[in-house]
Amino acid sequence: MAMRNLFTCLLLLLPAVCLRSAQNVSSSEVARGEALSARGETASSLLVLNRVIENFPTHGARHADSLLLLRALYQNAANYQQIGNRHQALSFFRQAITIAKATGERKRLASLYNNVFGIYYANHEYSQAEDLLQMSLSINLSLHDSVAIRNNYNNYGLVCYERAQYGRALSYMNRALAYTASSDRVGRSLILTNRAEVFCRQGLYAQAERELYRALLLQRGHTLEPRTIQTSLNMTLVKSRLGKRGEVVRMLPSVYAAIRQLPLPVQANSYEQLADVHFTLGDSLGALRDIIRYQAINDSLQRTSNDSQLQQLLVAYDADRLKQHNDNLRQTVNLYRMKVSHRTVMVYCVAAFLLILAVLVILLLRRMRIDKEKSRQINEQQKQLLYYEQQEHRRKQQELSLEIDHKNRQLTSYTIDMASVNEFHQRIAKALLDLREKTDNLPAETCEQLGELARSLRHFNDKPLGDDFKVYFDEVHPGFLMRLSQRYPLSKTDLRLCAYLYLGMTTKEIAALTFKEVRSVESSRNRLRKKLGLPPESNLHTFLSQFSADEMGENGPDTHLP
Repeated sequence: MAMRNLFTCLLLLLPAVCLRSAQNVSSSEVARGEALSARGETASSLLVLNRVIENFPTHGARHADSLLLLRALYQNAANYQQIGNRHQALSFFRQAITIAKATGERKRLASLYNNVFGIYYANHEYSQAEDLLQMSLSINLSLHDSVAIRNNYNNYGLVCYERAQYGRALSYMNRALAYTASSDRVGRSLILTNRAEVFCRQGLYAQAERELYRALLLQRGHTLEPRTIQTSLNMTLVKSRLGKRGEVVRMLPSVYAAIRQLPLPVQANSYEQLADVHFTLGDSLGALRDIIRYQAINDSLQRTSNDSQLQQLLVAYDADRLKQHNDNLRQTVNLYRMKVSHRTVMVYCVAAFLLILAVLVILLLRRMRIDKEKSRQINEQQKQLLYYEQQEHRRKQQELSLEIDHKNRQLTSYTIDMASVNEFHQRIAKALLDLREKTDNLPAETCEQLGELARSLRHFNDKPLGDDFKVYFDEVHPGFLMRLSQRYPLSKTDLRLCAYLYLGMTTKEIAALTFKEVRSVESSRNRLRKKLGLPPESNLHTFLSQFSADEMGENGPDTHLP
């Protein structure tokens, strides 16, 4: 598609080199050039408007023709500025300024001064830019054009901002706000966004956040667009500098959704700023993802753009146009044009076409080589990103294993402590009962109280210990007892015994915890082996640990922790 467009431009430019059409200044031609520029056909617009400018009469021009020439010069300057030829754009803007002064078009003159300011501002020539702003502001103040005055003061603020004159920048932006109508909510929000950038440059992030908050309130109800998306992006950057990670994370989904609907150049700039936000938050993986998106969009823009080739053709066209001003050469061409054979013309055309085709092939091969290298770099970055993700996953698994071990130790310690407490209660209860039986002279009421105390100590922790243990065990090993009960026909008592054995508790500890005899616990262990289908000499703790490892291997590790 890019080669087809360039070839179309060539077909449009070659007749202009070979033949110079003698046309009068026409409003329809100027309007045609403006329409072509609006549709993005910059080369065709330049061809039409250059033809109009060349054929403009140098003497005795009417006022109406001068206004048409002013329009043509203004649009041609904008076209050159669009393709990046600032020098040529500046030349046409200066010609337009001369005509605007001669015709008394003060409003157009102020606009031209502001346009030339933009060129000097882009070139970082701030002294010349400020002088042009002053001339534009003087005219707009006399015309009482509040919108233009607002733009002038805002531009003043931007110049001061670039010069690190932050106090003056804020003062001029305040004046711009004063000239902005209260109904122009988007215009006010953009000036507030500029004020926030001034505060941000000084490191005053809290004040920048307040300005951006006011700007977002004014933009509420408006669809995000290239002009307003910068406010939200700046807010994420400022909040990240203030350490408000949670608020930034909540804003990012809406910002990403809005970016995908914007033009590709705006998307590239937005992803570059979001990478800075992620780096500030310490999220290197998120920053790397945004950098990859930024590079991919830039590559796409470079592949689809043919401005550099078009610029070469326009330079060649301008050189031929200047040669046409040589009267002797034009007369010679007119004299010998009818004598040139069609074959010679065809040879020249074919030679020119082959030359341009060779240049395009070289450029295409170079572009393919560059694209291949960039694709390789992107693949390497993606592999690196995958490696970082695997490392992060491995680190989390290690932390999870350490925390599970810690919980196991806590649970075992808690259970053993409770078993010791229960055993101590049993000994006290037995001692109280022995005391009651050995002492004959105690009152009946005292004997009854001793018996009551013994019974309370024996049954103090029966049910709460079992319930609490199951809750804590399920939190540390979620689903273990449920999977075990689904695989084998076990009762609640069997499952509790499995939990004790899984934690590595001894028979004596289990007996103290469950208020049973050691022999009774041994019998329960033998019955459990039969239900699990294990031989008598098998180790139940080893079996349960292996069962847990097999289940985790099939279903993935449990990542739930209290």
